[in-house]
Amino acid sequence: GFSQGGALALEAGLASRARIGGIFGLSTFLLGSVPTGAQVVPVHLFHGDADPVVPLAWAEHTRTVLESAGVAASLRVYPGLWHSRCAE
Repeated sequence: GFSQGGALALEAGLASRARIGGIFGLSTFLLGSVPTGAQVVPVHLFHGDADPVVPLAWAEHTRTVLESAGVAASLRVYPGLWHSRCAE
């Protein structure tokens, strides 16, 4: 999911009873905390360091919260990227 859609994907994916392979979040963030009983699913976050809409610090905080809850999370930062996507 991208931006607010990514926040929804994180919440829905972690709380889902359906088995999923992973969650991808682009320029996004976690609202609140990891849902109680969250499934074990890898989360991959991608974020630009020049994003004026969703600051990089929000993605870094999201990764920290996820990892603290036992969720395998990664964050890839793209230098110079705004609140957008890139060709990579």
